[in-house]
Amino acid sequence: MFKGSRLAGRIGFMLIGVYAIWLLWWRNDPFVSVAGSNVIQVFGDLYATVVLYMAYRQKRAKYWLFYGWGTFCYGVAQAYWTLDLLVKGVAPEMFGPAEVLWVIQYFFYVAALYHQNRSGRNSVLPFLLDITLFATVAISLSWELFMRPALHGPLLLTPMTTLKLFCSSVNLVILMSLLLLYITGRSRASRAATGWLGAAFLAKTTGSSYSWILEKREAWESPWAMLPDFCWFISFILIGFSAVYGKYKHRTNKPADSKYLELKRYVSVALGGLLLITLFAGWFPTSAIGYGSMLGVVLLIARLFLGVRESEAVNRALRQSNHNYRNWVDNALVGVFIEQDGKLVYVNRHCEEIFGYSPGGMLGTTLLGHLTFEDISRFLAEADKLRENIPTSRFDISGAKNDKTPLDLEMQLALTEYEGKEALSGTLIDITERKMSEQWLIRSEKLSVVGQLAAGVAHEIRNPLTALKGFTQLLHQNSDENRKYYEIMLAELDRINYIVGEFMVLSKPHNRQQLKEQDIHRILTSIIPILDSQAILHNVIIRIESEQNLPRVRCDENQIKQVLVNLMKNAIEAMPGGGTVTIRYENDASKRELIVYIEDEGMGIPPDLLERLGEPFLTTKDKGTGLGLMVCYKIIEAHEGMMSISSKHGQGTVVKIVLPAR
Repeated sequence: MFKGSRLAGRIGFMLIGVYAIWLLWWRNDPFVSVAGSNVIQVFGDLYATVVLYMAYRQKRAKYWLFYGWGTFCYGVAQAYWTLDLLVKGVAPEMFGPAEVLWVIQYFFYVAALYHQNRSGRNSVLPFLLDITLFATVAISLSWELFMRPALHGPLLLTPMTTLKLFCSSVNLVILMSLLLLYITGRSRASRAATGWLGAAFLAKTTGSSYSWILEKREAWESPWAMLPDFCWFISFILIGFSAVYGKYKHRTNKPADSKYLELKRYVSVALGGLLLITLFAGWFPTSAIGYGSMLGVVLLIARLFLGVRESEAVNRALRQSNHNYRNWVDNALVGVFIEQDGKLVYVNRHCEEIFGYSPGGMLGTTLLGHLTFEDISRFLAEADKLRENIPTSRFDISGAKNDKTPLDLEMQLALTEYEGKEALSGTLIDITERKMSEQWLIRSEKLSVVGQLAAGVAHEIRNPLTALKGFTQLLHQNSDENRKYYEIMLAELDRINYIVGEFMVLSKPHNRQQLKEQDIHRILTSIIPILDSQAILHNVIIRIESEQNLPRVRCDENQIKQVLVNLMKNAIEAMPGGGTVTIRYENDASKRELIVYIEDEGMGIPPDLLERLGEPFLTTKDKGTGLGLMVCYKIIEAHEGMMSISSKHGQGTVVKIVLPAR
């Protein structure tokens, strides 16, 4: 329905009332009867044309536009024919402009049917085949049932008889097409609108067919002589009602029920069989050949029905298999993709989640755009192996999410076909967390090995170290000439003692822990005065972004101080030209974790060193021991926490410490 449809409906019923009144009271004179009937038909056609145009203006459905053009052509032809009748006083019998317009109207109706029937999966060819089949059946039936009995003498086709054959046949074709659209549910218009249109062309078909029965001049004077005119009039009112009372819910992308699609195939076979039976009945009305031919057609139709049924059974099984496969792939726990001509044509839900895209966001993009530049050649090499029929196995590859977060992936490729063309399919798994776990495991094993070595080495070194330091201090006190050398020796012995102390922390950090619930912010602010002097020397500003209501952490205060001092010293020393060290907090209440970030603005850490951070004796400082970060990792691990370092060259480094909160 559209705006103003209620008023349009009332006008339509009013026109029906006017025609009924005219039929009952003002049709005594034959000339007045014909003239009045045609005048009312013109108004009925004008009503349908205006209503269809209004429906098109508001809904932009092209089939309403073409139906409107068809009714407009009929209205112009009817007005011309009526005017000729009124001027000359007799009905025109020559083939003239009115008849041409009557023919043209049907081309618009067929175009409307095409737009009403066409959907994303349909092509022009099936529509033309259906129309051709219906036209063949309609012409044959019209000829056998109406035209040939009405024509006397030789079967001669004049322009007027050809026009009547054409109109009768096309009306029947459109009626069959609308019936098929209504049954199968393939109409773009609603079922209500399609039903109104079907009723309209049933009325037109009835009027055209009955006019052949009244072909004799005296038959037009019978009480039923006005039936064709009434059918033609009411057909246009019903066409108008299809736009007035039909709903506008387009269903171009909604698949029809399988039983309706099966019925559509049966309808085509049944109509073809009906045509053959009609022709055989006309050629051999009472002969054995005729009966045998009709029986053969019936058996042929039965066999075709069985073939269609078997075909539908196979199609249903294929559709079910395809549905199951598609459902499995769409909901698989691994990423699945298909790439064709360098573009992704299918990506399942999990693959989009891995790369951080919304549904459909990856379609049309290239898979290479989601991989790191260094691994593109690896991917292309694996794809080339497949094209050379060389089997490939799983391989690791690096990528990036939509927000540029790095990804570690495990991928396997295979050649496939997609919509009849060669394509490249693949599965992938996000192994980023697994890679991180492996790195943490390797680092933990290294720490364990170093701790075991430290347990033995520290005790072996400290005993002789104590003796060396004591005698050196004694010599230093009693010497006047070589005091400078003794001072150097004592400094180096203190350095050795410090390293041994670090070894002892690595050995068993938890043995020295005194765990209490602590305020991390208070611990941090207590060490700031220790680092202020070093920060001033390097022209570095220490900035703390504090938050309210931070959770307390169960930890060893001295060990956490050692971690924070080591990390902040590293941050300060990473900016010899000055900068800002920023410390901020993040409270993850859902995981009951407190996260501390220490960020600097230095030159960053090279990628090759970033992967090795935490290894024993790895340092970039001239006087570094390579044990500071290792101790930090060990202490945080002993507190059941986690420490990670991220860095970009030229943009600084971020240290992330995660501690369980209480």
